[in-house]
Amino acid sequence: MTLALQNAESSEPQQENGRWTLSGDKKKLTLTSESINNTTEPVIYDIVVTSTKLTLTYKENMTVNTGGQNVTTTIYTIFSFVPHK
Repeated sequence: MTLALQNAESSEPQQENGRWTLSGDKKKLTLTSESINNTTEPVIYDIVVTSTKLTLTYKENMTVNTGGQNVTTTIYTIFSFVPHK
């Protein structure tokens, strides 16, 4: 797969190589691209499609030890797309 990205500071499209798969129920998108994700581990997005919007959500749990206690934080990355008119 080639992903076409648009940098806000550049009018030139950029391309990154990677792989993607869509689950059978079309509710999960799995992306694997070290240059985009900074990891070789796949990133799985939940997909919600309506007649007016596509939303991709990625949930990541991070645990940090602070003063001998583990604190877990959940980070959500959300991308929403609307049709171009």
